[in-house]
Amino acid sequence: MRVLICTSEFSSESSNPWLWDDLANSLTAAGHSVDVVVHSPTSPRPQGQTRPAPGLRILSVGTVSRPVGPLAKLSSYMATAWRLHRIARPWVQASTYDLGLYSSIGVFSFGFPSRMRRAGAIRTLVFLLWDFFPVHHVEIGRIKSKWLSPLLKALERRSFAKADVVALMSEANRQYFLNYHGRVTHHTVLLPPWTSDPRQDGKPESAPPSTTTAGFTAVFGGQLVRGRGVETLIHAAVELRDRPDVRIVIAGDGSRASDLKGLATELGASNIEFAGLLQRADYRALLQRAQAGIAVTVEGVSAPTFPSKIAEYCANGLPVIVALESGSDAGELIATSGAGLAVAAGDPSALAQALTSLADDHRLNLLDQRRSAARALFESHFSADAAMKTLTQIAVNG
Repeated sequence: MRVLICTSEFSSESSNPWLWDDLANSLTAAGHSVDVVVHSPTSPRPQGQTRPAPGLRILSVGTVSRPVGPLAKLSSYMATAWRLHRIARPWVQASTYDLGLYSSIGVFSFGFPSRMRRAGAIRTLVFLLWDFFPVHHVEIGRIKSKWLSPLLKALERRSFAKADVVALMSEANRQYFLNYHGRVTHHTVLLPPWTSDPRQDGKPESAPPSTTTAGFTAVFGGQLVRGRGVETLIHAAVELRDRPDVRIVIAGDGSRASDLKGLATELGASNIEFAGLLQRADYRALLQRAQAGIAVTVEGVSAPTFPSKIAEYCANGLPVIVALESGSDAGELIATSGAGLAVAAGDPSALAQALTSLADDHRLNLLDQRRSAARALFESHFSADAAMKTLTQIAVNG
């Protein structure tokens, strides 16, 4: 099978791979060939073609320098779109792909995947809807001008109009998609977020998670930006100050990192450590020394979320605590599988109680069953190999 991935994020030779890297590795390991067109207007990388691994080709047409300021960013977006259609188009059309893959936000694929589908370079085009744009961005305050919503929604819908298949992360996501966009005729499939198997890293840090009873460490890993619910976690930590055995580590960076650190200091949450942005090997080493992983979102949003960090926690055999909005069904999956606990978003007391419950179980050496359930959930739902099998079946069925 020959696969084309169109994305703005692909680390390739970097030590900080992401979902697309993990999928490409699974595909090439299975004997498929993968071409990746990288088109980021904001994350610089050298332009041109590289072959970092057997079966993998990468063509970068994005920016080579980080734009600063609104005008520079607008210019970079326009130049990237031009290079995508001018340089990447003939490169892609020189081949025929069984499967073409791209993801939300679809607007920023600049119409390229759909054009390649119309041109016959792609037999089956799959749009992976990871982000309900623009509604979620408006609801969490990342888009301030609500009057733009109808236009942005129309542009987003147009970006996947020519896709043969729309992949959604869960059943709640599928139902929301059908209701939000309405009158869509696309075939839909369920494809949860995925990650690679840390047991195949071949490094010392891929050892089983720590079972020491000396203390309980819970990790939150993710972007420190608006709409992630980290404030709820900080307030929960304040409620746990009388539990010196419970420690929370926040790994990640973002535009709100300074504000969140300030909030933790102001509230006296000395049981929280901000570890900063970690490379994958270091992040996985942290997870394998921890006893739980945390995913939090914000209340008052309509689009169901499915935090991709859950996949990484389960891959490392960590029990998961999720604090999610009522529309999400990710918490139900975690709870019914036995892999962890689910509470409502925006409720620090409930989150603190969930942390206390797992910390008590850890002290009594009772977390083995949850660890096994988390790992089983990774293998059945969240592995890159499982995602590859789903996508391969789509290509076979046409």
